[in-house]
Amino acid sequence: MEIIKEVQVDAPASKVYAAFTDAQEMAGWWCKDAQLGSKPGAVNKMRFNKEGQIVDMQFRIVELEPEKHLVWSCVENTFAPWVGTAFCVDISSDGENSNVRLTHSGWDVDKFGQEVIDNVSGGWDHFLQSLSSYCKTGVGAAI
Repeated sequence: MEIIKEVQVDAPASKVYAAFTDAQEMAGWWCKDAQLGSKPGAVNKMRFNKEGQIVDMQFRIVELEPEKHLVWSCVENTFAPWVGTAFCVDISSDGENSNVRLTHSGWDVDKFGQEVIDNVSGGWDHFLQSLSSYCKTGVGAAI
């Protein structure tokens, strides 16, 4: 099962790509506490405080193509259904504006149920809008 989302961002591809690959940029829209690697094989570590509940996530970087494409695979997560999933971000740009397509795949609906996928899908809606806002105004809704 895949979750597919798209968002238009009023920013160049370089800004959007940095929002996923630079911890300081990521802190503005997604995760305030992140340690990010810079090459395939490295493991990104993220810690969220979701209303007092600490959620730790680790993603192995599978692919990086600056300003165009990245793939991360979840290798550890407080929330078990994420483990073994992967997300791909594809960025296309006309120079000033970008289209971001996120595909989050590998969900086991039979094991975890549709409600889990729907919840994660809603989370991506929130964070991609946060990304768009952050890239345009410098203000997002990171946790």
